[in-house]
Parts: sequence; C-alpha cells; structure tokens
Amino acid sequence: MKYFNLFKSAISFLAIFLISANTFSQTATVDGYAFLENQTEHSGIKVKFLPNSPSAQLDSTYTNTDGSYNLSVELGVYYVNFYKMGYQTYFYTNGDAVVLSENETLADVTLIPGNIVYLSGNISGTLTPDNIYIVESDITIINGDVLTIEPGTTIKFGLDCNVHIFGLLYAMGTEDENILFTSTENNPNIGDWGKIQFNNFNSIFKYCKVEYGYEIRIEDSGATIENCEISYMYDAISCEQSDVIVRNNIIHHFSHTGIVIGSANIVIQDNIIVLNLIEDIDLKGITFSCSGNMIIENNIIYSPVDNNGYNSWGIWIPWNPSEGSYEISNNIIRNMKIGINLSPHGSTKVINNTIVNNSEIGVYVNMSSDHLVLLQSNIFTGNAIGIETHNENNFLEISYNNVWDNAVNFDSNIPAIGQIVTTNSNGDPSDTYFNISLNPLYADISNFDFHVMEGSPCIDAGINDSVSIEYDLDGNVRIWDGNNDGDAIVDMGVYEYGSIPYFPPTSTFTCPDNICVNDTAFIEYTGNATDTANY
Repeated sequence: MKYFNLFKSAISFLAIFLISANTFSQTATVDGYAFLENQTEHSGIKVKFLPNSPSAQLDSTYTNTDGSYNLSVELGVYYVNFYKMGYQTYFYTNGDAVVLSENETLADVTLIPGNIVYLSGNISGTLTPDNIYIVESDITIINGDVLTIEPGTTIKFGLDCNVHIFGLLYAMGTEDENILFTSTENNPNIGDWGKIQFNNFNSIFKYCKVEYGYEIRIEDSGATIENCEISYMYDAISCEQSDVIVRNNIIHHFSHTGIVIGSANIVIQDNIIVLNLIEDIDLKGITFSCSGNMIIENNIIYSPVDNNGYNSWGIWIPWNPSEGSYEISNNIIRNMKIGINLSPHGSTKVINNTIVNNSEIGVYVNMSSDHLVLLQSNIFTGNAIGIETHNENNFLEISYNNVWDNAVNFDSNIPAIGQIVTTNSNGDPSDTYFNISLNPLYADISNFDFHVMEGSPCIDAGINDSVSIEYDLDGNVRIWDGNNDGDAIVDMGVYEYGSIPYFPPTSTFTCPDNICVNDTAFIEYTGNATDTANY
C-alpha cells in the first residue's frame, strides 16, 4: 500500500508539472531585412507584429543600419507590417496572416518613399511622386481645370471610387517611371475601384499602369492611350461616341473585354492583348457594336494556352443596324475559340493577318448586308475551320489567302472556293480566286515565330489593291519584292520577307515668326516628304 501511495503521488506530481509546463510561454525568433528604396542607411523601420490568434501578443522592433532586425515573439498568427514616416507602409505577404510556430526568417522587403495624401471631390494642380495618393471618394477635374500627374506617381483608389474628367488630365509617365493607378486593398481584385472616365478632348494618358479597376472609359470625347499596361480590369478600355487612339499598350487579365467600342472612330494599333482564359467566362479581345470607323492594325491578340473549349473571340463585330467601316490588318490572332467573328453592317477589310490555332474557326463571316467584305493576303493555319461563311453574296470576296493545315480549310458556299484549278503568279497551285493551300514555312511555329522563310509560297503571293498600311508587324516596308523578280507584291501574313525598316516622311520648315497679309517671306523646307507637303 505504501508503494502504491508513493506511485500515486508521483503520478499526481507529473500531472501537475505537465499542466504547469503547458502554461509556460513559448516563443519563436523572427529575423530578416527591410530596406528603404534608393538609400544606404536603413535603420528606424518599425516592424510591427499584430496578433490574429489568442496566443499571439502585440510586439514590434526596429531595423538596424543594414536593415536587419531580430525579435522573439509568442507563437501564434500575426499580421506583419513595416512602417517609417515618409514611406509607404509595407504589408507583408500582401496583408495575409503569417503563422509563426517556429523560428523563421522573413523575406526581404523594400519600402517605397511617399507621404500619404487623401483625395476627394474636385481636384486640379499637380500630383508628384513624393506622395502616395489615396482616393477616398470620387474625384472630378471640372471643365476648365487641369490635373497633371508626374512620372513615378502612385494613386490608390478606395472601393468603387472613380475619376471624372471634364477638364484636362495630363498623365504622362515615362518608360522607366510609369504612373500607377491601383487599389487600396491588401488583396486586390478585378473591379475593386471604378472608372477613369474621359468626358472631354485633348487629355494625355501615356506610360501609365492601371490595375484592379472596372474600366477606362472614353465617352462623348476623345483620348489617346499609349504605352500603358492595363490589367485586372472588367473591361480594360471602353469607348462611346468618341474619337480614340489606343496604341502600343499591353492589356491582360480582364474579365470581359479588352477593348469594347460603341459608336466611335477608333485606331487600335501596335497593342498586345492577352486573353487569360477563365472557365465559363466569355472573353473578347476587341468588340465593336455600333456605327463608326475602326482600324485594327499590327496587334497581337492571343491566349497563352490552347483554347480547350473556352469561349473566346479575338475580334468580334456583331450585326447591328448602323453602318461603319472596319479595317483589320497585320494582326496575329491565335488560340481563341474564334479568331475573327464578323457580321458587319458596313465595309470590312481583313488584310494580311496571320490567324493560327483557333479551336473552332479562324474567320467567321455572316453577310448581314450588301456592303463589301474583303478577306485577302491572310494566312490561316492550324484552325478547326480556316474560313467559314454564311449568307454569301456578290459583295464577299475571299482571295489571295493561304489556307493550310486546318481540319477544314473552307466551310462556304462560294462557288469553287478551295478547289485547285489554276496557278497563281508564282506558279503555285491555287483555286480560281488565287487562294493557295501550301506550307507557309514559318520560321518557328512552336515558339510562335510566324516570319516566313526563304522559299515560302506566301512571298509576293498577296494582292496590293487593298493594302493601305505602309509597314508590317516588324515596322518594315509593307509591299516589297521579296522574291526578287522585279515586281513588288505584298506577302501573305503579317511579315514582309526581305523588307527594310519603314521611315515615315518628315518635314521641317524655317520661316519668320510673323507673316502678315501682303508680306513677302522666304520659307525654307527640308525633309523627305513629297514636294506637296503641307505647312
């Protein structure tokens, strides 16, 4: 019995010890580096550990001169922030909680300079990169006012906040210092904030990065959007009753349409539009749904993966009761469901495009009116159907194309289309419309290099009559004698074999500052334009 009592006492002591031990604090050592951008001295950055579980305890430390820090904290779940006056607060892991259950070295962080300035209501003047601007509610540039945004400036928008431009916006970044329009959210999503809406003419929007909003909208006005990156938007750009130039932008990760056009005159040139496919969401690269004139040239529109049944259209012009004119030239369109979907009520030209690997149709044409529709000098390869047409009439012309290696080259009631009955001017077998079906000899189709190599049947095999653009996708002269037979004929597809860079005409005039009625003045002209250049 004595031994039993001793044994029971020992068990009780062990139980008490274990219970007491479990109440002891347990810590983890956390270290790492935090830096100040463009500085060599990094001390004084406050590293804050904000608790997000019962065992976690509020704690903080400061960085040393070299940016290092070291702190023991209670085990638990934390939010970790890095803060210093004059710099933008850095939210570690984009604001997600961090589990600290053992010693851990955090990834390096860098704080960006900028005091916080809050914006709302009517604004004008100048925004500078010295500050971080937070839009708390809608901001407006009223008619007659000007807002200038300097290169490198960051503007963050609260939920559903918009910019309304009735005056002038000069947002002019540089290639090295873009202007950033983004969300205030730690974990941003498409459509967090609203619109940048242009309601006036002559604003400038260049070298800007726009993300996590709803759209850039141009309405009853005019704008030029150049050299921008527009991403994680609902519609990247939308236009209504406006004159718009969209040039040399990168547009990606939108959830509806890259560029949507209502009634507008628009030039869409030298852009890259990426459809990052999302299951069960219909995506369109460019869509035009009302009257106006549209030029789409020298763009690359693609998905980074095979379509695999996703609903996606590179360019979509649906039927509408209003007339317009549409020119689609020198574009690469690949990995869509349908490359180009046309039901136009207006004159349409599809010239010198390369249309590849679309899961249903390269180009679909449904004739909705008696307006001329031309498909010429294009290359169609690897599509389920190269060209499909419906309601054909005498205003539809499909000629001088290379339609090769599609599961079905033509699905059309045009008489004899695709039937090899003759030869073209190069002596290659063709149908009566001089369409051929021969290997285009791409340089490297596996890496999406659609230049044609020497000996390609596409060289000097197009037709010059409908070519209006002066340069190809590389910026080389568009009509060139690639086969050296003494006759310059446009190539099929987006590239001109053997061509040289295109140099647009330039002119310089030197003259007096003031010329009055009946004065005689000498004006000196130099340049490479014609003798009839306008001054």
